[in-house]
Amino acid sequence: MRQQSKNTSRPHGDIEAAKSKKEILRAIAMQSHKVTVDGQQRRISTLDLIVLSLRNKALQDNNMRATNEFHRLSNKYDLKLENEECGYLLVPADLTYEEFIAELKAQPDTPRPGTEAHDKYTAQRNAESKKRAERHRARRQAIVDKYIRM
Repeated sequence: MRQQSKNTSRPHGDIEAAKSKKEILRAIAMQSHKVTVDGQQRRISTLDLIVLSLRNKALQDNNMRATNEFHRLSNKYDLKLENEECGYLLVPADLTYEEFIAELKAQPDTPRPGTEAHDKYTAQRNAESKKRAERHRARRQAIVDKYIRM
């Protein structure tokens, strides 16, 4: 260890090397804070608090921007949820151009705008869309209740 002389212009020894932005951000992200969760005091890092507040904003406000950002962060940094159970989403395969045209031709013709038949068709389609949206909202809430609990 290097000895310091008494007549040094630096009383605390050599100056430490400057920290990079990444090191500074990591230090801030890992700082611990006391918070109350469900009536109990816990110590949580700044990073965890940011992710939790983003998740809560996505869930409470149905904020799609916050939802997308939460999913982007969870995929990028492999955030683990408390419940590791998962499922599979099955989606149909992509269609070739010929299959798409055949499927398009198989669909019934829609009535022309401005006719009573078109108004009836539009009202029916909108009602179905509202039902689908409500089912989707209910499923989303069920998934949130099951897998994303604090």
